[in-house]
Amino acid sequence: MKTYSRHGFAREERAAKAKVAISGWRRNSTFPLEAGDTFVLFSDGVSEAMNVADDFSGEDRLMAVQTAEADRAVADIVKRGVADVHAFANVAKQSDDIAVLAVRYAPTTG
Repeated sequence: MKTYSRHGFAREERAAKAKVAISGWRRNSTFPLEAGDTFVLFSDGVSEAMNVADDFSGEDRLMAVQTAEADRAVADIVKRGVADVHAFANVAKQSDDIAVLAVRYAPTTG
């Protein structure tokens, strides 16, 4: 199973459970998906969420959550990602939208 994420810039990292790739968005981009692959889209408010020390949540944090949740239902991936952003920000005021969408490819047979 692979998990694809999209926001901002290109980078690829391997983890024990899943391949997590963050790719810059391009109009008419294509991604080869296999059964069970998950595609996650998120707004910049997720990676740029700040805590009271003005630190950014960052893409590494989001990748860690996605990797840890890779075998779970896509709804769980979204809930965990949003919950992690809120936990990171703690009492800091939310300054941007926090939007996450996850889709798992499940081709039909026959």
